[in-house]
Amino acid sequence: MRYISTDHIQRVEFTRGISSAQHGNLSSGLIQVHSKYGVTPLRVRVKADLKNKLVYAGKGFKLSEKAGTLHLGADYLHSIDDIREEMDKFSRFTAQAYYNNQFKFGDYRLDLDAKLNQTISMNKMKKDELTYEYNETYKADYSKTSLLLKGNLTLNRSWLEKLELLLSSDVVFDKITRHKMVLSSSGPLNVPLAKEEGEHEGMFLPGKYYSDFYIDNIPVNLFTQLNATSRFQLSTPVSTNLFYGLEYRRSKNRGDGAVIEDETRPPYPYDNSYMRPRPNHQIPALSIGAAYLQAELLHSTGNNLFKLSLGGRLTEMFNLADDYALSGKVLAEPRVNISYTFGHSFKNTFRAGYGEENKLPTLDYLYPEKIYKDFYMLNAYSNKEEYRRLITYTNIYDVVNKDIRENRNRKIELGWDMEYQGFDISVTAFYEKTSSGFEYFKVYNPLTYDLYRTLKPGVSFNDHIPQKDDYEKEKYSIFTNSSRVMNSKKTIKKGVEYRVIFPRIEPIYTSVELNGAFYKTNYGSVLPEYY
Repeated sequence: MRYISTDHIQRVEFTRGISSAQHGNLSSGLIQVHSKYGVTPLRVRVKADLKNKLVYAGKGFKLSEKAGTLHLGADYLHSIDDIREEMDKFSRFTAQAYYNNQFKFGDYRLDLDAKLNQTISMNKMKKDELTYEYNETYKADYSKTSLLLKGNLTLNRSWLEKLELLLSSDVVFDKITRHKMVLSSSGPLNVPLAKEEGEHEGMFLPGKYYSDFYIDNIPVNLFTQLNATSRFQLSTPVSTNLFYGLEYRRSKNRGDGAVIEDETRPPYPYDNSYMRPRPNHQIPALSIGAAYLQAELLHSTGNNLFKLSLGGRLTEMFNLADDYALSGKVLAEPRVNISYTFGHSFKNTFRAGYGEENKLPTLDYLYPEKIYKDFYMLNAYSNKEEYRRLITYTNIYDVVNKDIRENRNRKIELGWDMEYQGFDISVTAFYEKTSSGFEYFKVYNPLTYDLYRTLKPGVSFNDHIPQKDDYEKEKYSIFTNSSRVMNSKKTIKKGVEYRVIFPRIEPIYTSVELNGAFYKTNYGSVLPEYY
């Protein structure tokens, strides 16, 4: 409810079984959300309970016979889980405009749709007991703008019945600005400042100070898809449908990431993301292209329908450097669905499906941040600030795994659906396996550096800044660890899902549904672990 308004939704469509090759995700069927459009009466909804306050208004207009229709809707939500936790308060405003029109050119028909959606957070300044007590400020700005353009051209030709072009894009401005007090209960903190490897001077932080910083995220997403449909009538009971098309998606964060006004006053000491922040806009974009082909064979006689669907999808990741294992690789994803429906008053459908999907690595996996490991060579703290000295040794580990590959997921389904006198029963058994899932592995590295911790006889710090010559020099060796993502996770899922809908109870206009599942999941690793 915080970011998605259900009042802008017309209907939700759910398709059972393995998803077709047009859609990349096969794990949980297909869910399509359709927004409100067309001419509708004015609808106002108000909801109030202990946690939520909501108001919505929407109406669809007919502009003219040729200008099409425009549906406008807006809502406001205020939500809080616990009135004692003021920081959890959330208020947002959403608005949606959906334009639809239809044009005819002889035998051709063109349907045009355009949707503009806006979401804005309202309670930007947040306060709670701690922010009042410490005189802190917390400001959260969130704004999301989404645009959808869709053109559907109906040609009514067997070789090309329909052509659809889909373009959607969204941009989010998400910024958190904070004036934060950092309080150490264990005394002054010692922190490194180095951004390069080797020996460097560090510093001691005061036990209490303010840190000013902001976190800036501007993710921009683009999705385009070109779909075509061809239909052929082979004989009276047999027909064939072909679905094919191209797809491209791109994601890029153009924000600055974490920006600290004074790097000697970090908001979260020892957290590398705030000690040595990396701008988000320096991370390359995630760019993926795909092509698909789906053939559907239908044999219909009376109340009997046999349906065979064969398809495949080719996927490639773009914008990768040549030394990445996935660079230039075209990944295949076959899909098969078979179903047989028979009966009229007692209707049964038996179905089976098999599919493969390549889950691609995310930006976090492809371009992880460098890991900084800091070790104290000399740590001398004095009550007199001028006599304090901190020397650190910094190691930097680049944990990028350019050999990372796709996570291939395989799934098989068997199902039975039945409809009889208002009863609707569905049972689905499935088996799903992946052996190349993404998982962080610890990598150990030996390290030896100079350590100064034992004072030489007769040395005192009352009159000078501590120097390395004041200590006995010793070699210190340790193992350091860093996390690196690998294709190592193995998961096997199997189970049965069921759903029973009982006949509607007409006097109270109510239906009862019983649903559930039994799952068994095994987790493991295909790579050896060491300690």
